[in-house]
Amino acid sequence: MSKMTILEVLKKIKHVDRKIEKSKERLSRWCSYYDIDLEPDQAPLYNTEKLLQSLNDLIAMRGSYRHALHKANIDNKIEYKNKTFSIDELLVLRTHTLPEKKKCLKLLIDPLKRDKSIDEIENEMADLDRILDEINILRETNINR
Repeated sequence: MSKMTILEVLKKIKHVDRKIEKSKERLSRWCSYYDIDLEPDQAPLYNTEKLLQSLNDLIAMRGSYRHALHKANIDNKIEYKNKTFSIDELLVLRTHTLPEKKKCLKLLIDPLKRDKSIDEIENEMADLDRILDEINILRETNINR
């Protein structure tokens, strides 16, 4: 088990995603050669079992990183507006709840009230962005690998 910041885990997930795509392309390329019915001495010397196992290992690794990230988002508590939230709750607030409130406010007829309320929501979203960025950089999580 090792410790990483949330940002490091996010970078690892992105890196593993790229490796998965490359492995899929390599496997697909081998299959396209195989379909052409080349002579055995002309076919690429790929071992499909190893390629497939490598791809499965990468997918499992991505799953362990994602699990650790979700666990960290649930377990880590943050004080925000005199209340305690999990990172997960703040993410839902930032990505779903506040944008939906903003959409609803756009339906208000009174432009002064509407604009003031939208500004408040946008300020809150900016605050949450700042807090979540700090958390991503500073908070550590345990990774089981």
